[in-house]
Order: sequence, then C-alpha cells, then structure tokens
Amino acid sequence: MKKLAEIIELINLNKIKSIEVIDHNTDSNTKLMQLYHGIRLGKFKDDDSAKNKLYPNSKSNNAYYKLKHTLRDRLYNTLFFLDVKSKKYSDIHKAKLYIQKVARIADILIHKGLKKNAIYISKKGLKLATEYEFTEEQLIFAQILRGYAASIVGDVTMFTTYNEIINECCDLQRSEMKVEGLMLNIIVLYVNDKSTKTFVYETANSYIEELAPFIPEKKQPKGNNIKL
Repeated sequence: MKKLAEIIELINLNKIKSIEVIDHNTDSNTKLMQLYHGIRLGKFKDDDSAKNKLYPNSKSNNAYYKLKHTLRDRLYNTLFFLDVKSKKYSDIHKAKLYIQKVARIADILIHKGLKKNAIYISKKGLKLATEYEFTEEQLIFAQILRGYAASIVGDVTMFTTYNEIINECCDLQRSEMKVEGLMLNIIVLYVNDKSTKTFVYETANSYIEELAPFIPEKKQPKGNNIKL
C-alpha cells in the first residue's frame, strides 16, 4: 500500500490533466488527426501536400510545422502505451520491450524520489533482465540498487554485491559491443555490393581469434537471489 500511496502522491502533486497520446478516441476532425490519418493512409507524401490540404489559404508555414511538431511529440508519448504483449512479437521481443519499459519507469521513479517503488521494480527488473541476458537493462537496475544500498541503507554487503554485478555487466557489455562492431564490419561490405568477396572468410577467422579474450569464463552475472 505504501508503494501505491507514493505514486499517487506524485501524480497528485503534478496535477496531470491529460495524457497527450494518439488513440482511437481522439477527435478525427482536428487538424492533428487529419495529418495523422493522412500520413497513415498515404494521402500525404510530403510536407507540401499536407500543408496545402490542411492550411490551403495560409502563406506562412509556421502553423503547419507547429502541428507537425505536436503530432511527433504525441506519437513519441504513445510509444509508452504500446501493447508489448501482442502476439505479433516473439517471446524474446516481448521480454525486451517489457524490460526496457520497466527500466525507464525505474529510472523515472528514482529521480522523482519514489524510493520504495524504484527499489521494488528494480529488484524485479534485474531478475528478469538477468534471466533474458539483457546487459544494458541489468546495468540500469543494478545502478539504482547499488545507490540505494550505499546511500540509503548503508549496507556494505548489499553494495558490494550490486557493485560486482555492475562491473561484470560492464565487462560483458564491452565484449558485446566488440562482437557487434566486428559483425558490422563484415555486413557493411555487402550493403551496396553483393558480389562474392573471397577475403571475407579469412577476415572472419581473424575476428574469431580476436574475440577469444572477450569470451567470459563464467555465466552472466546473477541478481536473482538478492534480497532487499
């Protein structure tokens, strides 16, 4: 109950009047939604066609570009409300979208001072991110938990545990970035030229040797057994 009360207090203090998103209940007669549907249905191929339809008698482009900016902001806001459990996504994709969303929420909560909720969601998020081996999200959750352990509860053991997770994740992330970079070094050779390139085989083999030091000796860092 205390966690719910914490969030309700934040929302009440911020006086949220409306959520500016695009949904099925938005008035379709507004210029904003005319622009949205015009783009969605392919009626507007460029700015000129949209501006001439929406502001036929206007000599200035200011109103149109302001409308376009508003639509962009609302579309960005709407991304937070996408159905991440949709059947069109694979299980791993669903998990990635969900954990990314939880990570953003945890980050907002801790910066707003809602410690109870931030710690609760970070603990759950770290466990799930570790299970799916999402390194970036593990770092976000572990950083929040490490800060809590050090500056709020002063628990040296807890701090050390999360600090080790972060260090391991940093090493792992460096390895992942290295692997991705080498993979893209090969992919970029074929984007504009699909011809056979005999040297790529040798290049790939050299990359395998280069990556050997980055292969971890132990499994992913685990935060599943941490108790708060």
